[in-house]
Amino acid sequence: MRVLVTGSSGFLGTYLINKLIEKKIKFIGIDIKKNPYIKIKDFRKTDIRNLKDLNIIFSKNNINSVVHFAAIPGFDDCQKKPKLAFDTNVLGTNNLIYLLKKYNIKKFIFISSFSTKNYFSKISTYGMTKFMGEQLIINDKLNYIANACIVRLSNVFGKYSLHKKSVVHQFLKFFFKKKKLLIHDTGAQKRDLIYAGEVVNKILKLTKLKKFNKSIYEISKKNTISINELKTLID
Repeated sequence: MRVLVTGSSGFLGTYLINKLIEKKIKFIGIDIKKNPYIKIKDFRKTDIRNLKDLNIIFSKNNINSVVHFAAIPGFDDCQKKPKLAFDTNVLGTNNLIYLLKKYNIKKFIFISSFSTKNYFSKISTYGMTKFMGEQLIINDKLNYIANACIVRLSNVFGKYSLHKKSVVHQFLKFFFKKKKLLIHDTGAQKRDLIYAGEVVNKILKLTKLKKFNKSIYEISKKNTISINELKTLID
């Protein structure tokens, strides 16, 4: 029995790997690069766009569930590299779904974003690829009875995030470098911010469920804060 974690070298992937180690749960982490924060023994350098390499991992390991973080994250990176975003976030997800069927793996947790909820009113490459990933899972469940769920996240912050460009991480980087914080627009725009440790604890609970009772789970604080208020807190 083993959990496959895609995107194991990323922000939330690192949090989950630490939790799995702490709980002594067997896992395999896959990513296109080694984790810069922690040393992972059960790691395979793999690109989810490569179906052949993924197939080898599934065939040689007793995987019983998959937590799928791997993606080109964020609005800026996806806007700059739309083909890479589509190939990774959509086709890579489709590769995993294909292997779930092939190896009869019943538990699949797809990490998505609140950006899919207002995708049609606020179109972005990132939102589009996450929306399409969700649709692959929703449509596939009609033909393949799988224990799969979608987890939508609000704005997550925490350590292991030097590469992140979201507002909390950017503000803190500027603060410690003693640079002036840059606020776009009026600063009245609001964010629902949640700590990564809370998010991963909830995801870990989902991995332990025998069957998901919902198709979509939303993880947030349900308590928004404006960019100006955030700046005041950091100051």
